[in-house]
Amino acid sequence: MLGSTGPADAAIDTYIRNLAVEVGPAGVRVLGIWAAGIPETLTRERVASVNSTMQLDDAALQGILGHLDGLRITRRSPSLAEVAEVAVFLASDRSAGMTGTFTNVTQMFPS
Repeated sequence: MLGSTGPADAAIDTYIRNLAVEVGPAGVRVLGIWAAGIPETLTRERVASVNSTMQLDDAALQGILGHLDGLRITRRSPSLAEVAEVAVFLASDRSAGMTGTFTNVTQMFPS
């Protein structure tokens, strides 16, 4: 179910790093947040909008969410609130030394 997301993620990561090299000397920070599969945003309706032939019941959706949890380093998915907190932190002066990097939300909020 990941399709070509691996190469796409790698391309975005490279773009973030290259952009940071280009605009960093001018004082511009470039950061990315990787937060795919946030449970509050992944619904049966959203899956159907991408793949109308995939009919999920609640158990199947919970299975997908559990699988996503298992793929993460911390074995749990971030909440939407946690992603927002990370975005606020990255936009703040507290993260001023960071540039050209991706942040994995679950690593900032360990279990």
